[in-house]
Amino acid sequence: MQIGGVGRIDPQLEHGLRGTGPAAASPGGEPLDQQAPDCLAIESSPEFAVLRSRLRRFVFPMTFVFLSWYLTFVLLAAYAHDFMGRQVLGLITVGMLLGLAQFVTTLAITFTYNLYAKRKLDPQVNLVRAQAGVGPA
Repeated sequence: MQIGGVGRIDPQLEHGLRGTGPAAASPGGEPLDQQAPDCLAIESSPEFAVLRSRLRRFVFPMTFVFLSWYLTFVLLAAYAHDFMGRQVLGLITVGMLLGLAQFVTTLAITFTYNLYAKRKLDPQVNLVRAQAGVGPA
């Protein structure tokens, strides 16, 4: 490495800066002997296929349901002025309640996903990691 000007970085130093290989070291200075995970092997494993399937089984239907609900709200707001303007309680209208329901729906979906992930996805992620030899089993 050249000091005080533009120069090339020593390949061993550059390799160590990337954090892999024999030149890499932990913050304490000990060399790291861990190899990078084999992403192609992980991706082609049956455990990873189950993980992707479980994720898609939740995400796609939930996305469809929420977008349908949102589109219904937008169409009602655009074309059903009398219905959306109907007063429910004082100055509170159906449109205001449905608009607030969008926020409630978002929170409900987030909460539901969190429960689903803890129950179905996280155990599968741990299995994939264990099979790959990375992270806690």
